[in-house]
This record gives sequence, C-alpha cells and structure tokens, in this order.
Amino acid sequence: MCPSQPVDTHENSACPDCPAARSGPCQWLESDLRDSMAAVSSYRFFNQGEAILPGGQVPAWVGTVLSGLVKITTIDEQGNEHVLQLLHPGAMIGDPFGSAAPFSYDAATDARLCLTPRNAMKEAFDRNRDAYAAHLRIAMRQQLEQHFAQLALRGRNSLQRVAYWISTQTPDSGSDRVLSVRILLSRRDLASLLEMTVETLSRNLHQLADRGLIRIVTPHRLEIVDAARLRLLARDQDARLKNTLLRHGWEWGARAVNLPRYIPRLAGRTGPPIGT
Repeated sequence: MCPSQPVDTHENSACPDCPAARSGPCQWLESDLRDSMAAVSSYRFFNQGEAILPGGQVPAWVGTVLSGLVKITTIDEQGNEHVLQLLHPGAMIGDPFGSAAPFSYDAATDARLCLTPRNAMKEAFDRNRDAYAAHLRIAMRQQLEQHFAQLALRGRNSLQRVAYWISTQTPDSGSDRVLSVRILLSRRDLASLLEMTVETLSRNLHQLADRGLIRIVTPHRLEIVDAARLRLLARDQDARLKNTLLRHGWEWGARAVNLPRYIPRLAGRTGPPIGT
C-alpha cells in the first residue's frame, strides 16, 4: 500500500481497549487529545508478506503495531531481501516529523496496525511533551532491540545461532511436560533474521533433531527435547544477556514464535521432516 493512498478500514470505535493505547504513545495523551486522534485514525489489516511502507517514501501516516509482526527489510544489489529487524505490538512505523523511511516495512505475519495521519500525530507531540517523550522511548527501545539482536548472533556459527534462537526464549520444563514452540515467520524470513540461507536453516534444524535436542513436529512447530544440551550447544551459559533483554521487555526470538506453552507429551508422537 502506498502510504499516500486512503486506508480502506473502519474508524477506531474501540480506542480505549486498543493495544496501542496501552503500549504506544497514545497512553500519554490527555483524554480530549486522544479522542481527537481516534477520530482521524483507522485500523488496517495486512496479510503476511504485504507491503506496509515502501522504502524511500515519506509516509502520510504513522502506524502503531497492534498485533502480529512487522519486518524491516532491505534489498541488496543482487535483489535479495534481508530482514533487519522484527517489530512487535506497540512499535511505531513512520516518522511523524516527515523524514523518508530508509528501509521497507512489510507484514512478517498477518498484522493489524492503527494508522494516524502524520500531521495529526506531529501536532499531538507538539502539544503534549509526555507523548513526545513516549515516542522517543519507543524509538530508543526499537534501536536497543536491534543492538541486542546483533549481539546475540555475534561469535556463533549457524548451528549455534539456531540453537540460541530456540533456547534463550524457553523456560525449563518438567519431566512430565514438553515445551512446544510455534514458528510464525516464513522460513525465508527466519533464515534471513538468523543470517543464513533457507537450506542452511533446514539442515541445522534437522541436525538438532538428529542429536535429540528438538523434535520437528510440523514445518511450523518444534518441541524441546533436551533444553540443557540445547543451551550448551548454543553457548548460552552466560545469562547476563538474556537477563538484560528481559529487563527491557524483550526476549530474543519472542517476535518469531508464540510465547511458549506447556502441553502434555504424546506417547510415540513423531512429526514430518521440516520443509525448505
């Protein structure tokens, strides 16, 4: 969608219950200003893979992610897309002060956004210092998350990256429970996020399964079989990074999978090989 085109969606009739009102800058707006913002804002649903904001354009609106994941991407000289970062609910898309987006924003999963005209958002920030401070905190948090992601990948080979991506977001499970992880990203986006090819990602997942560390249930669901050995392979002995991420409200990989759920282990359960 070109950001200058009108948005085909309904108005925010449920603004008080909107996730952006709790996690975005809207929470700092005075009630009358929030009402006026809600009157000109709209929700829009984006299908997985759909363009949200093309790179190089000045947006006519500012978006707040309500649900799903949004990926920041760039295209190299060979035409290959690279995922630079994932944005989660509460993150903002587009500069309310009018600079062009240096990268592209696309729906990494089905995603829902609240879109507010850029001029209205800028006026709200000009009138309300707390809202502007919240905008700065959100922008700094998104930058910090990118730094943490780069730090998490540094010094690990491709197999260790996959193991680290799985292990650092999972709590310990009891002997009578199994930890199930559902992958929400496309295989191509996950491989790009972990800085490897799709073939390398698939090969590493199979290698982890062959070692008895995980079980591949479906192409989109994994089960943790041996969390201790998985952490050892991932070189995840130092908990300082993970604890730092948790303090800042961000878990490595949490954008790419659902929050872990404990489910009973099914006797004799096996899964098909993961596809490429």
